Amino acid sequence: MNYWAFAPTPATKPLKTAYRRLAKTHHPDLNPNDPDAARRFRQSTAAIAVLSDAERRAAYDHRLVRELQRGLDRERERCRRQRACIVATSAVAVLIGIVAMTVGPVSIIDISRRQQEDV
Repeated sequence: MNYWAFAPTPATKPLKTAYRRLAKTHHPDLNPNDPDAARRFRQSTAAIAVLSDAERRAAYDHRLVRELQRGLDRERERCRRQRACIVATSAVAVLIGIVAMTVGPVSIIDISRRQQEDV
């Protein structure tokens, strides 16, 4: 779960204020017709528990940075593969152009005529 959406600053007073606001919004007793209210309330309680404890928050921040780095690495790899594909496609296009210049212009009509002559 991304707890930074809950509270982006490390100060405790804004954390508590944000938690109280979320607790009132998502408390199951205040939302009896909403089956997801209890789940959201538990998530906000878990978030405040992690973000209030300095040791757990440091571990969470470290894990978040690691996950963001992995995502960035995956994106770089995807771009690298995409560039390699573009280069390969360009090389094939150049080869086709060289072959076309060597053989001369050939149209689909010429190919169909040749096939009819062979029959």
